[in-house]
Amino acid sequence: MRQPPRPKRSSSASSPRSHRTAAAGVQKPATPPEELEADGHGDGSKPPTPARTATPRPAKKKFSLQRTTSRESTGATPDAPSSRGREVSRPAVSRALDGPVGAADAADLLGSHENDVSTGFVERLDERRRARRRLRGTRLAVLAGGLLAVILVAWIVLFSPLLALKSDQIAVEGATESLSADQVKAVIAPYVGTPLTRLNTGTVESAVAALPLAKDVSVHFDWPDGLTVQMSVRTPALRESTGSGEQVVDDQGAVLPTDGTVPDGLPLVSLPQDSAARTRAAGQAATVWASLSEELRGQVVSMAGDGDQMTLTLKDNRTVKWGSEEDSDLKAQVLGVLLAQRPAQVYDVSVPSRPVTS
Repeated sequence: MRQPPRPKRSSSASSPRSHRTAAAGVQKPATPPEELEADGHGDGSKPPTPARTATPRPAKKKFSLQRTTSRESTGATPDAPSSRGREVSRPAVSRALDGPVGAADAADLLGSHENDVSTGFVERLDERRRARRRLRGTRLAVLAGGLLAVILVAWIVLFSPLLALKSDQIAVEGATESLSADQVKAVIAPYVGTPLTRLNTGTVESAVAALPLAKDVSVHFDWPDGLTVQMSVRTPALRESTGSGEQVVDDQGAVLPTDGTVPDGLPLVSLPQDSAARTRAAGQAATVWASLSEELRGQVVSMAGDGDQMTLTLKDNRTVKWGSEEDSDLKAQVLGVLLAQRPAQVYDVSVPSRPVTS
């Protein structure tokens, strides 16, 4: 069966087959006229094209390249990575480049840079993790050491016997026969063994001031394990009349213990019960009594004060309005002159420059 004739192709058009044939260096020979007549195509029609035979292409060469890392070739340490990460053998490259090289072969030939970068990145991450762990461990160690140091210092300061009060390190200043140092130490004995950092000086002062004869008490520490007590001893200054008798008080109105007897030479006073007024009145009475001469003292029967004004009662029911304790020495002199020159029942020396009698 005859095939219809194919249209004649232009000589300028070329097919990929012709390019492949030209690239392979094969030329197609022209068909002689005799063969055309023998085939029965003398009418000028083109015979059917014979079946094409594919020209075999040469197989791609697979290169097995020996790659060495920069560490192995140069002997570098792991901490100094190379710029490319891997190094390719030069003879293998030169042999591989004798023919055309595809993209996959080029990757095998030159090596994958991404793998080297990834390997270096992972190593850096591991190193940073190790650095963080070391830093965290160092911080924890410093924190634990600081905490232990604080605990040790706190124990030494608050609980250690190094700072504890010792009985033989207690000193007492101002003690007398009526109030001895042993009596004071006996009051402080409960605090022996307590660290000074936990001991309050005010507490010790209150304990010592509770003694009837102790006044003006002050306490200070003698580091590391002692303390000193400074005080003055109350002395009898006045006699105060009570419903059941008399009691001895000092110049601050404090009642002093006695053995039942009252010392001689003390004036009899009447003091208010209010603590503040009592303290002022007792101080005024002691000052006035100290300013009087022995002759005047012999005429005084009693004194009374309210914290502001003092009044003296003399023999023969005479009264002296003394006023405050100011200018007591001058008032005592004026009173002596008035008693000698102006007999009267009332003497007012509250203003010594202008005394009044009545």
